[in-house]
Amino acid sequence: MTTTLTIRGLHTTIGTSQILHGLDLDVAAGRTTVVLGRNGVGKTTLMRSILGYLDHTGELTFRGASLAGLPTHQRVRRGIAYVPENRDVFAGLTVAENLRLAERRGAEPRYELVFDLFPELKQRLAQTAGSLSGGQQQMVSLARGLLVESHLLIVDEPTKGLAPRVVKEVVAVLRAVREQSTLLMVEQNLMAAGELADDVVILSEGRIAKTGDRRILANREELRRYLSVARSAEHGVD
Repeated sequence: MTTTLTIRGLHTTIGTSQILHGLDLDVAAGRTTVVLGRNGVGKTTLMRSILGYLDHTGELTFRGASLAGLPTHQRVRRGIAYVPENRDVFAGLTVAENLRLAERRGAEPRYELVFDLFPELKQRLAQTAGSLSGGQQQMVSLARGLLVESHLLIVDEPTKGLAPRVVKEVVAVLRAVREQSTLLMVEQNLMAAGELADDVVILSEGRIAKTGDRRILANREELRRYLSVARSAEHGVD
């Protein structure tokens, strides 16, 4: 199996607090890896470390080449795209302007693909992003991540704060996105994780507690131990 991203001995410290403690992780090409864990265990820190937003030590190898010392913009140019937690659209700009900001010099923007996946956005290009619903804003955020072809799409909690009906819509889109790119995703909603995951990583206190394929999600007792999940798989995890 080909590996798109290899992480060895990743340590990340924010201020005086060490958040990640020597993580080792392989992200397989053409698959969706879902990262689970209670709040505060380092899931978003892991994503931001890969992007180079946070200082870190350890070795990150992307498509056979080291990312050591590379700033965020150079990692993006190598083919890593990021859809952040809480969507982060530019509220005062139109949908069209939000998408244009994702264009990259020397790369062909894939507007046809974006509008195939998000036909509603084509009808709302002149609308300000801040006036969209939460689900529509998530579509804008995903569309920005897909506008330029990437080899790895990192998506941080895409269903967070969305109504169940909208969660199903986002999951349907992400299922289509899986055909376009390798996905590394943080997701607290177990229904969504179960629909999308090929591989599962469970973080606990800044360390990897468990890795495996999607069958991990069927072990309710183990999930309860790591995630404090007492609810059914149809509900999200706080």
